[in-house]
Amino acid sequence: MASILVTSSPLLGHVSPSLAVAAELVSRGHRVRFLTGRRHRERVESAGVTFLPLPEAADFDDRDMAAAFPQVAELTGIRGLSAAVLEVFAKPIDAQYAGVTAALAAEPTDVIFSEMLFAGVYPLTLLPRESRPAIGVLGISPMTLRAPGLPPYGMGLLPATNLWETVRNRLLHTVANRFVLGPAQRCLAAGTRRLVNVDLPVPFFEMPGLGDALLHLGIQGFEYPRPNARTELIYVGPMTSTAAGSPPPPWHRDLEGRRVVHVTQGTVANSDFSTLVTPTVRALADRDCIVVISGGGRPESEVEAALVAGLGAVPENVRIGAYLDYSWLFPHVDLLVTNGGYGAVNLALRHGVPLIVAGDTEDKPEVGARLQWSGAGLRLRRAAPSAEEVGAAIRTIEADPAFQRAARRLGAEIDAAPGVDAVEDFITRQLTRS
Repeated sequence: MASILVTSSPLLGHVSPSLAVAAELVSRGHRVRFLTGRRHRERVESAGVTFLPLPEAADFDDRDMAAAFPQVAELTGIRGLSAAVLEVFAKPIDAQYAGVTAALAAEPTDVIFSEMLFAGVYPLTLLPRESRPAIGVLGISPMTLRAPGLPPYGMGLLPATNLWETVRNRLLHTVANRFVLGPAQRCLAAGTRRLVNVDLPVPFFEMPGLGDALLHLGIQGFEYPRPNARTELIYVGPMTSTAAGSPPPPWHRDLEGRRVVHVTQGTVANSDFSTLVTPTVRALADRDCIVVISGGGRPESEVEAALVAGLGAVPENVRIGAYLDYSWLFPHVDLLVTNGGYGAVNLALRHGVPLIVAGDTEDKPEVGARLQWSGAGLRLRRAAPSAEEVGAAIRTIEADPAFQRAARRLGAEIDAAPGVDAVEDFITRQLTRS
């Protein structure tokens, strides 16, 4: 049995995949503590994992990011991205590091598993291996590490296919690292020097390569090739949702024998259902199919009110749930329309379901780019497409079986992924080394 510390920023999309790993390790007999925000305490403890609260200076309520980070709320585009990376992920480095070192002082620890954007663990990675626990970085979104021909992370561009694109991508890397991410980079470099007296050797999105391994919670077939990565790459595969097991809704039998399209805006970008849910429902209102909507935690009444406001009524072929157990739902789904949350996309692929992605925040442009690159679906270039755009994309996927073949190919790769066995192997190798 190993003593393990898992660390995560207090964002639900970061906590959930990290907690899935932690819960699996607990079930295998390991001692696991989880350092994150206080609002996630019940979720952590219900998974059988010991909860540790982040210092107050590193904690926030991700349900209201505008209140937590008012200096970012009014900014958009490049300025918004730069400010968000600085405020949400870079500035907490001191407080996060204090939380990690306090946890290490309180109890001997063999391995730290940290989600990739938890800055407070990276100063430790720069210390000699014999003076710290083993550190595995959990890749919870499309991989950020640079490789020849790849564009900068976050732009949603595809790998270079010619000399012009190769040169363009090199220039974009320079612009991204010096200007867009420059404030965050300087903040992290100063923090690393202050905390461990070592220079930070890499740009922001290269930091996940500083650990003893990058344990990517995805599959290689959905990732661009990365030869000669600076750390060991371990493709764990996507983790099963910890929310699985809730009972099916009263309307679940309506899906049997019908074509089913599922649409969701996830759990963060779901304050305005007119961006994607309403256009999708409008595009399918007269089609012979069932449209299943997940409110991402928003009450069913809010989804219904949005549809009435946008369409005048809720079409008869619509079914709504505030939360839906995807382990039950996806075996019935023929197509997913989503804003591109990495977890939902991987769950769809696990079941061989092709997708349409429309999202332009966080990691969603990168998810859409990989979807296009892999052939498992289509991406729409706008976060708020029209009903005509959604309808055209649906018809394109329905007319070409290549999309479903690609989704099923990736689903087979997910089924064959090692899962937590790969995490367990990493732990064993690190304990043997020490």
